[in-house]
Parts: sequence; C-alpha cells; structure tokens
Amino acid sequence: MCLGLRPTCAGSTTAARGGIALLLEPYLPLDLTARQTQVAVRTQQGAELALRQIRSFYSRVRHRHGVERPTTELTGEAQRDKRRSEGELLQIVQDRQVAGAALQAAGLPKPATLAAWREREAQFEVRDALATQLRALLPPTVPLPPERFQREFVVAFWEHAAAYQRDGVLSLAYHPACYLKTGEPLTQALRPLAPQLRAIQRQLQLSDEEMRKLLRAA
Repeated sequence: MCLGLRPTCAGSTTAARGGIALLLEPYLPLDLTARQTQVAVRTQQGAELALRQIRSFYSRVRHRHGVERPTTELTGEAQRDKRRSEGELLQIVQDRQVAGAALQAAGLPKPATLAAWREREAQFEVRDALATQLRALLPPTVPLPPERFQREFVVAFWEHAAAYQRDGVLSLAYHPACYLKTGEPLTQALRPLAPQLRAIQRQLQLSDEEMRKLLRAA
C-alpha cells in the first residue's frame, strides 16, 4: 500500500515498475506468454509476479518502446497455456532460451513469429543436451556432426585436447576413440569430422603435430 504524499507514491510506483522490468527483461526477446513468463520468473529467479504485472510490462514495452511481439499467436498460445502443467510451461521457456542463445551466438535475428521460433528450436535440437554442449564448444559457423556417436567423439576429444593443453601431458583418463564405430579405420572415421577437429585445433591453438599426437592417443 502506498501512503503519504502523492510524489512519494509516484516514486514508489516507478521504483516498483523498475524492479519488475529488471526481472522481466531477460524474457522479453523470447516472445513468451504472461503465464510462461510467470513460471520462468518463479522457477529461475525465485520471484512471484502477478499475471497482470507481466501483461502490463509487455503492453508498456510494445506501446511506449515499439517492441514487436507476435500478439495474435500469443493470444492463442495463452489459451493453450490453460491446459498445460507448470512443467510443460517451463519446458517451453527452456526450449526458447536455448534457441535464443544459439541465435545470438550465430548472430542471427530473433524470429518474428512463434511458428518461426519452433522451426529454430527444431533446427537447434534444443532438447538434445549433447547438441547444446557442442554448440557451446564450437564456433557457430561449424556444423554439428550428424551422428550421435560422432558428436560424443567430438565432445570427448575436446576434453582430451583441453586436458593436454592445460597439463602438457596426454591423459589416460580420456578414450575418445571408444565412441567411434568399431572396425572402421581411424582415418576414415575422422574424415567427416575434419571441420570440427580443425575448429578445436584453432580454439586450443594446437599445432599439427600436437593434433596428430592427440589423435593417435585417442
């Protein structure tokens, strides 16, 4: 409740809005509904906001600051939210956050529609933890290997190479080759992984000789 002189009330209201804005701004680029945002703020930030506060914030940034939101799609999405559990709502938020981070890393623009967001989420395999891990390791211009065993090899080789760079010795704790298909010559198995291996070499600043040593040890 706001007591005292009107300027004090106005100042308190402004301060409250500022605090709400700080909580909600991380979700603004993600085109979430008010209910999805409410669950995200509660779960990820430990704060409780009313739906009217969140709707007011989204309306304010649209009308005062010209922030574009797919309002027609979000209206339909809000209706579907009524039949979703909190776990399902949080999963939508997390999918959007992973896709948003991948877009930002690649220097790509934010999708303009929820349908376009879903296409990006599928493209970035947002629910595949291994794909997300690889995207954090590799430059955005380097594609992910198509096969899961190849992805497992690249992650394990990165750890193998990073340990070598850090300690200066080949660690016996890493055995990346176990992820490759048995019976396939190593040179043949590594050929499709050349872009990813070159990226690791550049990022860890390893020489060709060091890479050969690491791959033989793998």
